[in-house]
Amino acid sequence: HGLTRSVRDSATLFAATERHGVGTVYPPIGNVTTPASRRLRIGVLPHSLKRRAPGHDVQAGVDATVRLLEALGHSVRPTEWPVDGFALSEDFGVLYSNGALGVVKLLRANLGRDPDESMLEPLTLAMAARAEADPAGTLEAVTDRMNAVAGVYDSWFDEFDVVLSPVMLTPTVRLGEIRGDVPVDLLLKRLDAFVDYTVLHNIAGAPAMSVPLHWTADGLPVGMQFAARGGDERTLFELALELEHAQPWADRKPPVFAA
Repeated sequence: HGLTRSVRDSATLFAATERHGVGTVYPPIGNVTTPASRRLRIGVLPHSLKRRAPGHDVQAGVDATVRLLEALGHSVRPTEWPVDGFALSEDFGVLYSNGALGVVKLLRANLGRDPDESMLEPLTLAMAARAEADPAGTLEAVTDRMNAVAGVYDSWFDEFDVVLSPVMLTPTVRLGEIRGDVPVDLLLKRLDAFVDYTVLHNIAGAPAMSVPLHWTADGLPVGMQFAARGGDERTLFELALELEHAQPWADRKPPVFAA
């Protein structure tokens, strides 16, 4: 959605989006301007989808965030992912590859030939090739499983109002580590070591927010992810406003260079 320095700006942008939404699924929440008074049931994930522990700096951020939430009066306790994270990640890879294949097919139809690396990044071409090599019916089977995930995700929030995790397994990667011309196998390995918390929310179409509640010794922000039931953006904005008041971040800026 929007990347801002203040919850006010994020909430205002979201409200503006709602006013011009077409075919929306959930009722509008309006512009959220004040934190809620109710205390939340917050689940915290001890590991990523593939059951990996986050890096030291990231875990320190999670621990500090839990202490802050408890000091504010929220109830925080451990939870587990409601799905098989390994299987979900594999299925998401199929969807990701087919997205790349869709781009390749579009260009192929308009150009009358296959696109090359002068038009698309090597990763896009490689993922499209993987999708074309999948057996017939693979995408349909994955799509059916993904459609079932949304219901499983929502049932998670019968027990919790919000679920906390890091956004990434590691702090910010160095410039150039993840880019389109890195050899594909190496690039996928680097991505896998970095991203392993956000897939479920993307598939479920559920709201989640990244809040900069922790900073490394180099002054780089470490995002904490708070997720809610589908359509419950209000709870997230209200919590963000409370966290922003308790631990302001707007005046903190990362250095131009970090080790």
